[in-house]
Amino acid sequence: MAKASFIIGQNARMEAIGERYFNELLSRSFFQDVESLIPGVFYAFKMHDLVHDLAIFFAQPECLTLNFHTRDIPKRVQHAIFSDTEWPKEESEALRFLEKLNNVHTIYFQMENVALRSESFVKACILRFKCIWMLNLQDSNFEALPNSIGSLKHLRYLNLSGNKRIKKLPNSICNLYHLQTLLLLHCSELEELPRGIGSMISLRTVSITMKQRDLFGKEKGLRSLNSLQQLQIVDCLNLEFLSKGMESLIELRILIINDCPSLVSLSHGIKLLTALEVLVIGNCQKLESMDGEAEGQEDIQSFGSLQILFFENLPQLEALPRWLLHGPTSNTLHQLHILDCPSLRALPESGLQKLVYLQKLKIEDCPELIGRCKPETGEDWQKIAHIPKIYLDGEKIASLTNN
Repeated sequence: MAKASFIIGQNARMEAIGERYFNELLSRSFFQDVESLIPGVFYAFKMHDLVHDLAIFFAQPECLTLNFHTRDIPKRVQHAIFSDTEWPKEESEALRFLEKLNNVHTIYFQMENVALRSESFVKACILRFKCIWMLNLQDSNFEALPNSIGSLKHLRYLNLSGNKRIKKLPNSICNLYHLQTLLLLHCSELEELPRGIGSMISLRTVSITMKQRDLFGKEKGLRSLNSLQQLQIVDCLNLEFLSKGMESLIELRILIINDCPSLVSLSHGIKLLTALEVLVIGNCQKLESMDGEAEGQEDIQSFGSLQILFFENLPQLEALPRWLLHGPTSNTLHQLHILDCPSLRALPESGLQKLVYLQKLKIEDCPELIGRCKPETGEDWQKIAHIPKIYLDGEKIASLTNN
């Protein structure tokens, strides 16, 4: 069997290392039907049944899927997945079941709104398994996370996404200094983040849904997360603006803003994210401007590493941002996707020739703009004809570069 090998520099980011492993496994046909939703960020794929069975075989007995009727549990179990549609009639029965487990590092509840009705069960897990690295409480159904969560000093991953009732997080969560991933997607009743969240210095990935009007307005908070690599702001119905303070996220490489219907404009500080590589902005019905407060300035210092840019379902957007054609962005951008932006009727007068490294342009559901970009006859065709890969409403167009 061929052996995979990697030469990895001392300063290589764990995200980059993970992507290398993913691409290596992909090249060896471990995955199939791979769809790159956002390159380097989100992938959808299937695992062949034989590969899945092989993985399960080697993972046992450290990794097991359990239910509350499981009798024989190997002592070596470290990664426990709870999967059951029948919650025990007596809560004491569920608590006794935990006594069968020792040295657990991962707890993943694969039960929607069933087992996690019992907050005492969650508390029992936290008190019993002090060394867990991963706690997945997705689709849980309780109003408050126990204060004891702060005692899980080794926790790296915490998923509370899909909890429709939780309103706030305990301040003790800020004691999780080793936490790297915090997922709070679709927590529609979450009112605010703890004041001390800035002390969670190891956070690299944060995904949030909450009620705040401004996520960066406080003196401390998200702006203090200097190690943050990926930030998703999704389904924040009250979010109106992103105030100054984002520029302090000096390591941020991926920013996704989606389903924020009240968002009117972006902060000028967003353009000072010099490490940002992927920017996705979608489903923001009121967003008119991408240029922030500094309307009269050329953005010579904007971004610096941006490679992939997605605009989707922005009905009020009438013009591409000025920073797209000025400053470092013009030398770094590889992909530009413009989807469902009907008010965007034309490309800039100077065209996209300044985007010298642009390899892919995709335009969909922008009727007037697509009409202007039709090969040879469109008024804007000469502005994009140099781009190697052009897609208009899903149709691949031959560019002048390929002729």
